[in-house]
Amino acid sequence: MRAQIPDVSDAPAAHNDHKNGGSGGFDEAMENLVEAISERKVEPIRIAYLGLRSANGKIPTREILDCVGRSITSKSGSVWEMIVSAFSHGHCVMCNDGVSPCRTCHGSGMVNDYVCPDCDGLGIEVCMFCAGTGWSDHHDIPAEIRPDAILRRIKHVKKDLAILDKVSEADMLASAEKLDPHQKRELASRLIRLQARLTRMAGVEVGNDTEHVAPFSAAAARIKRFLEALRLQHPQDEENQ
Repeated sequence: MRAQIPDVSDAPAAHNDHKNGGSGGFDEAMENLVEAISERKVEPIRIAYLGLRSANGKIPTREILDCVGRSITSKSGSVWEMIVSAFSHGHCVMCNDGVSPCRTCHGSGMVNDYVCPDCDGLGIEVCMFCAGTGWSDHHDIPAEIRPDAILRRIKHVKKDLAILDKVSEADMLASAEKLDPHQKRELASRLIRLQARLTRMAGVEVGNDTEHVAPFSAAAARIKRFLEALRLQHPQDEENQ
């Protein structure tokens, strides 16, 4: 069942609905957001926005964000777009882009000169927290930002999928056979991440935007088949890496 993400941009803040030290706290929060956006760094923007949200006692209005915009000389986009981008790029804090070193073989892909039975020689396992997406959970994104952030994530996945669609499964497998263990591990990591993101986004609707659901589900199934074939390409007489 797909999760419906409502447009709640005008809803009251769900958390921290209190003033934080009066106007002094608000002014400081505004300064922090201006600085973070000027530096275009994802995590500082997220932290600064949440700080402003708390100090304001409610969701910052577009008028407040326009004030931030007038303090910044950057022409790379609106303040709102940069805030949405920062939250859409939020990373899972428990893994490295969706995967972690296999706990059985410690990332080598081999156990006592045999292919690791748990990772099939890839040396990686899917993160149990983000299910391989490498993203923070979209429920951790403030409600007023969530619909736009979800749409942005869908857009990113569509770009990755367009690249994948240019390569046939047969050609990809043939190329994979020529990779060394490290390169194969990198390929598997990227495919696991894309498969997880396709699956996650296929289960999410934003408003009436559902046209991505069927192609995302089909592409996720295609990647699953390829990963299964990739796991069968066990390393032969290769050094542990």
